[in-house]
Amino acid sequence: MNILESKKAELPEAKEEIFNFNEMLLKAKQIIAKANWSAQLQAKKFQANFPYRFPSFVKIRVILVLYSFDFLINILIKQFFVRKFFDSNLSKHDDIFIFVNEYEEEFAIKYLIGKNGLRGG
Repeated sequence: MNILESKKAELPEAKEEIFNFNEMLLKAKQIIAKANWSAQLQAKKFQANFPYRFPSFVKIRVILVLYSFDFLINILIKQFFVRKFFDSNLSKHDDIFIFVNEYEEEFAIKYLIGKNGLRGG
């Protein structure tokens, strides 16, 4: 068997692997879409019961992108909030905020007045 014949013999296996990969990718996208829908419903329920005197935050949809938490928080701050919000609602000096998720886990986030942004840790 020469090299060409051996490559032809391997081809069906390669096609099968590509098909399996595409099938797995499709399943992953379906799972992500379902999880995203569930998260949206939970956010709407939470927001509906949230007191009106508190500001409401925006949702950022990030799918299959590996960004650091710090980077995403700073995008949120710089793109979706205005300076007036910072001036009227946030501390006038560097401070630490405690974010609490739905499982009551706490995360400390540093607010840096000079950078007008948040940093993890």
